[in-house]
Amino acid sequence: MQSSQYKNGEVPPENLKIIFEAITGITHTLPGFVGKGKEDVLKNPLKELNALVLDSYKVGSLAQTLGSFNNSYYTLRNLWSKDMWRVFDGIKKLWNKHDKDKEYSVAALIKLLDSTITRLIAFMGLIEESILVDQGLLLYFIGLQTEQASLTIAKCRSLIVASYDEDLEYEMLEALLSSHESLNIYRYSYRSYLSVENVVKLVILNDKYSRSLTYQLSRILKDIGKLPLPTGITGNSKCYDLIHEANQIILKSNIDTLLKLDETEAVRENLEDMLSELSELLHQTSLSISDTYFNHSYQQNQLVNQNFPLQ
Repeated sequence: MQSSQYKNGEVPPENLKIIFEAITGITHTLPGFVGKGKEDVLKNPLKELNALVLDSYKVGSLAQTLGSFNNSYYTLRNLWSKDMWRVFDGIKKLWNKHDKDKEYSVAALIKLLDSTITRLIAFMGLIEESILVDQGLLLYFIGLQTEQASLTIAKCRSLIVASYDEDLEYEMLEALLSSHESLNIYRYSYRSYLSVENVVKLVILNDKYSRSLTYQLSRILKDIGKLPLPTGITGNSKCYDLIHEANQIILKSNIDTLLKLDETEAVRENLEDMLSELSELLHQTSLSISDTYFNHSYQQNQLVNQNFPLQ
């Protein structure tokens, strides 16, 4: 979004309205751009965007999420290396420079987000180098893939479930691929004009692409299968059965069925239904893992002293 596209106080063009609404949906920060009073919010979207990034009291904002990260970090502070402390301190200093009561430009927000992403990627790399397998690296990968799969689902539901005219649809597809870091791989793989069919094949159904939903779900299933079973349980754990069901749903899906529009030709109802069901199964899988391995009211089979291959 550039300030030159429209003046403050005016309703933004349709493509930006859809993206703004998608941001609210993905971050679960209602009312935002879709709830009561959205007309006023859309007339000054920069105010809401600043709140989404910098307001630590807004549940779902980046600042609030980083605050939770900060609390978790200090809970486990004895486990981190000096390099991890340096990166963490760099993130804190970066955010302490910004005042949540000040309204920053789009360019300033993008610069802040880029710098934050760079530091978080460095932190993730250090985690993978520092944590022993029997201290939870396997659960870390399960959590990472679960978050990525949930985000993939949220983006697809917000941007490609609804049907638009050709020009607007192209912009939504481009926005999805760009946010999914998949625009270049799409161009390399298909060498064609953006189409909903090819985007769904790449982002949702491709079992060879590590950022696709199918691959993410299969990786979660594989890693959960390596976890020790709870005491007294034979066969598969509940979390394994849940993620296995999710895998079966997406593997049995058909591209033509997913792309079929409803009677109004406004919504890809089958795609929405599948993504909604997968989202719920991922949520239930996450809860089941927490109950099995982190809920101390139950007897658990500890992860320590277990030999878990990563491949």
